[in-house]
Formats: sequence, C-alpha cells, structure tokens
Amino acid sequence: MWERNRSRIQELAANLTLAATNDAAPGLAAAGEAERLEASLETFLADDLSVYHFWPALFAFCRYANAALATGSLPPGDAARLLAGLAQADSALGLLDATRLPAPRALWPAEAARLCGERAAAREARDFARADALRQAIEALGYRVEDAADGARLFPVG
Repeated sequence: MWERNRSRIQELAANLTLAATNDAAPGLAAAGEAERLEASLETFLADDLSVYHFWPALFAFCRYANAALATGSLPPGDAARLLAGLAQADSALGLLDATRLPAPRALWPAEAARLCGERAAAREARDFARADALRQAIEALGYRVEDAADGARLFPVG
C-alpha cells in the first residue's frame, strides 16, 4: 500500500514540476495549503517523530493539489509553491525519487525541444520508425522520453 501511495506522491511532484513554469507569486489558497503542510510536518517531527500523524495532512495536501491540477488552470506560481511544500516534506522524509522527476519544459535544451517537436509530428503521422529514431537522438542528449497526455516528458539520465 505504501508503494502505491508513494507512486501517487511522485506523480503529483512530476505534474507540479511541469506546471511550475515561472516565478509568479502564489495565490492565497495554494500558499495556505503549502503552509499547512509545512506546519504539520514541523509539528509531527517535533513530537518525537510521530510521522504517522503527518500522513493524513500529506494526503489532504495531495488531494488539494491534484484537484487543482485536474482543472487545467493551476497558475504556475501556485504550482511552484505547492511543489516547494512537497519538497520540504521530501527533505525530511525522503518521499521522492529525484531521478523520476521530469525536467521542466522551460529548462529543456533547445535541441531536445526541437527533437521532441519532430517526434510528436512523426507520431501523429504514424511514422513510428522516425519517432523511435528521434527518441534515440533525445536519449543521446542525456534524456529519457516518456509520453503523457499533455505531451512528452523528459527525464535527465544519470
């Protein structure tokens, strides 16, 4: 059961990473959720590491963040603040696997972005041999490609 929950938290972190595209200020609701998560973490760590009391707060935070992402209109500043709150919990508890977090699109190298665009066009044209060759070219740049509903995701390798 824990591995399934950890996987959900990992996926939330990946989605927030992709949604946090700039340094805009967060809204009050997102900031409040992140602050509640951080305060809960501090409280439970100070209480003889009673982390089991923290899980309900973490899962409530995840429900809030996932619902905000599901609307498709989560502002980048909100995503960044929520991601920062989750990162604080990760720093204390080791929840996330950084190698499984995608590189934000804004930080993709130009060549990788160009190849991803060509790969998307090849896939749409059903030219899968070309798409596979482009995947290999992207991997040669040091990125693993995963396809998602919102487009390709790049994960740094190594």
